[in-house]
Amino acid sequence: MTGEPVDCGGSWNIVWDLQATHGTRVALQHYAVHVGLPGRLQPEMIKTFREISRLWHQLDLAITTTTATTTGGAGGDIRSEPQTAPDAVKADVVIEDLGKLLGSGATWRSEKQAESMHAILDAKAGRNVISVLPTGAGKSILFMLPGIMKDTGTSIVVVPFVALIEDLMTRAREAGVDCIEFKTSISAGRESLPRAARLVVVSADVAQSAEFTAYADGLLAAGLLQRIFVDECHTIIMDASYRAKLAQLRGLHRYGCPLVLLTATLPFVLEDWFREEMLVPRATTQTIRDRTTKANCRYRVDQVPLRWGAVEERTVEMVRQLGSGMTGYQKGVVYCRSQKQCEAMAEEIGCDFHHSGMSEEDRRRVRTAWAEGQGHSHRWIVATTGLGTGIDIAGIVAVVHMEQPYGLVDFVQQSGRGGRRAGEVVQSVIVHDGRPPWAEPHSSFVDKVNRAQMEAFISTPGCRRAVIAAFMDGKAGETCRDVVGAVPCDHCGRVDEGDGDADADDSDGGNNGDNEGGNDSDNDSSVVVVRSPQDKARVWETFGKEEGMRIRTLLRWLDEVADECPVCHVRRHYRGIGFTEIPDQPRHEQMELWCDSIAGEDYEQVRRKVTFGPLACCFTCKLPLDWCEEARQEGGEGNGGQCVYKDKVLPVVLMALKSWRVRRLAEEQFGINTEDRDIYYQWLGGSRRFHGMNGTNALALWEAVLWEAYQGGSVWFR
Repeated sequence: MTGEPVDCGGSWNIVWDLQATHGTRVALQHYAVHVGLPGRLQPEMIKTFREISRLWHQLDLAITTTTATTTGGAGGDIRSEPQTAPDAVKADVVIEDLGKLLGSGATWRSEKQAESMHAILDAKAGRNVISVLPTGAGKSILFMLPGIMKDTGTSIVVVPFVALIEDLMTRAREAGVDCIEFKTSISAGRESLPRAARLVVVSADVAQSAEFTAYADGLLAAGLLQRIFVDECHTIIMDASYRAKLAQLRGLHRYGCPLVLLTATLPFVLEDWFREEMLVPRATTQTIRDRTTKANCRYRVDQVPLRWGAVEERTVEMVRQLGSGMTGYQKGVVYCRSQKQCEAMAEEIGCDFHHSGMSEEDRRRVRTAWAEGQGHSHRWIVATTGLGTGIDIAGIVAVVHMEQPYGLVDFVQQSGRGGRRAGEVVQSVIVHDGRPPWAEPHSSFVDKVNRAQMEAFISTPGCRRAVIAAFMDGKAGETCRDVVGAVPCDHCGRVDEGDGDADADDSDGGNNGDNEGGNDSDNDSSVVVVRSPQDKARVWETFGKEEGMRIRTLLRWLDEVADECPVCHVRRHYRGIGFTEIPDQPRHEQMELWCDSIAGEDYEQVRRKVTFGPLACCFTCKLPLDWCEEARQEGGEGNGGQCVYKDKVLPVVLMALKSWRVRRLAEEQFGINTEDRDIYYQWLGGSRRFHGMNGTNALALWEAVLWEAYQGGSVWFR
């Protein structure tokens, strides 16, 4: 039991503190209670414990969450009324409340924005919503509007970066939304849990803390929590460090209320991977996907000669050129890949810089000065990628990247900072010298796909917008001339100049926008499966059980093969022989106890070819570092601090070079062709998350082989 907060005496207190006969404020002072005091309970305390008892018995997920209403004076009865899901909210009511939020006469920015809002308001327990709206399309309205509507309860918004919270909170308060930021009691200097509000904003780091879980459980028990948003969820793709939080973010399903994932950049080709990682299958998730392409963005790539300082010189020239045409509050941003580059370029241009090495106060000051256009020098700012997510600043008409961006998702997000107001056209320019940027050799397949698409955008001889449309929206072959009102990219602009009257030929609308907006969500929303809060909580429970079974199976297998050839053990179970046969001894080396699974190559030579990234696994046994360390400690001094399970994992995944079963598994589940050994060895060393830890592709394939060969662990655990 994590401890639910309850309203006692006009303030929120955690249940486990009340059980000690004092409030949370006193508990934080490490107050000691005499052992005899709890025996002399007052009537008010008994009444409090009655509420605690009700919460305790609610732990059974089969019990319907209820809302308690108290009647009478002290000692009055507590009645429980079952919650009922709200009826579909009428469109005229929603548009009326939109006017209250944004001002009289406010309308939706797009049909997809309106569709997203209605899907969110109508979502029942057990349903999820993915909303993909382009930058500047008003995603924040989707969680602010319920905050002023009647009978829409409390919404929680999980934000990936602390830096975004201030901007979000400012806009919400200016719009009249009752909102609070949840901070831990230590960072907030608070002695009790915060009050309930219509909109609760929390950073991803804090969202999985025990303190926030207790707070959210209290909102749920009181019948207030209606939905949870994950804003800017594309950071799961862009940011490797944020991707490590996936296992924790999955835990948001435990509350049983609708989960809403918001982003401007969810690549179409990575959508299935994203769904699997976030536990939002198509059957229970409505997806509303608008087009990512920005018609008012002019894409341009400038390649300079390969010499020292050429990129910097051309970037400064570009800033001067673009800046000369700016008027009023128009402004621009230059993105650099390192803090050192950022500071040097800012000095050269004569403006401020913005990066994570600065204090939050300094970053806020710089952002404010730039956003408000304080002085001529504040037309420009030089920043690293931290300024590329979620910041809504008007007047950005130029986005310059000094060197190739990390990936296409990053680029679309950062170029999307510009042209966010009607009538604005943003110039998006990449300045590079043709050298590919350094890439982590053991990066995940998501990083590699993202980077490869960026390289395709840079090097394409055709339309640059077509690369974005294919990767982000799944629209192959769509060029600037196919998008109504699109500003042509540098390549299409040259073609149009050569065509003479090409623009006039297309003035009738081209394809008339038949595909604009897309209908990708139609298939996703055709199957509607409504689940109860208990059912959705059980989805999370089922996931946890399978996760536990997989780990038990892996650890049991390691014990089983501790003194045996791992390859023979797997082969026997693939063939259904089981435990009855003795390994085929002639195939083993005399001293090593492993089979020739390399098909002609020496095992030790191959072992040296498969390299792994830092902290991805133990370099000796290839297991996760935590598992290896735990096994060493259990082995004690008898094994001399050596790896307990050396040469157990790698021989199994190298079976793909000879075994058709393992080869098929690698191709079907991971899309890797094992015929090219160098590529296969490189893939094995690639990094990925493995049961909430740093891991590798080799570990993922090892698990897949064991799960299939040992029938999901049923040979040991029935």
